[in-house]
Order: sequence, then structure tokens, then C-alpha cells
Amino acid sequence: MLRDDGADVTMDLSSNAKDTGKLSGYSPLDDKINQMFEIYSGSDNDEFMKEVIEDYGTQGKKTAGNPGGVVLTKFNGERATRRFVETALKLKGVQLNDWMKENFAAAWKKYDVNNEGLIQADMVSTYFRSLLGDFSAQFNLREEDQ
Repeated sequence: MLRDDGADVTMDLSSNAKDTGKLSGYSPLDDKINQMFEIYSGSDNDEFMKEVIEDYGTQGKKTAGNPGGVVLTKFNGERATRRFVETALKLKGVQLNDWMKENFAAAWKKYDVNNEGLIQADMVSTYFRSLLGDFSAQFNLREEDQ
């Protein structure tokens, strides 16, 4: 809804008209939102994500929701998850196998919501971040970090 002078007053009479600060990090008046944007730079800047998609991605059907058509199949997703967990959580051998047995199926199910056996490439970074419980984490596979 616009006033005669062109100002948008759509939200003026709603419960969202005044920032109460209750949703810290989501209000443009909150300094934390700037901090949040500085910390998170997205999967396109993560060399790890690029490597995972190159190494484990499969060319699928291009759709409006997935214009590149690249997906991570469950078979390759398990291998990629193993690589990620080994690198990020520093687990090897029996510990890694136990972690995969306890966590992979449930974690995968959260992102393969249609039970298609795949996750679209643009969701892979969110999937991996969820394994850490840290959606702002940045990944890499430098030798000194492995």
C-alpha cells in the first residue's frame, strides 16, 4: 500500500511495524545481522564444496529449481559424508564407521525429503554444515587441515 507521496506503508498497521528486537540477527537494526553476513559467505566460496561436487556430483535432469542439474546421489553422498566427517571431525577407522552408522541415515533423510535418493548440489553445503551443527562453518581440504 502506497501513500500519495509514494512511500510504502504496507507494514505500518501490522504487528511487524516496529522492530522489537525479539528475532536477534534478523532485524536490519540489529548489529548481529551484519556480523552474520560477514561470517557466512555461502557455498560458492568454499573450495571444499566445489571439490565435493566435482568428485561426487552426478549430472541429473536440469529443472527450474536446479538449473545446473547436478545432484549428490545417496551412494556418492555416503562417500562424500565419510570424507567430510573424516576431515572436519578428525575421525578415522572404527570411530568413523561408528559415526556413519549412527548418523548418516538420519542426516541424509533430513535433506532427501522426497526420498528420491539425491540432494541437489545447492543444498550440499547446508547438509554438511548441519552435520556440524554450525551453519556458518567454512570448509577446506588443505593438507595441513586434514
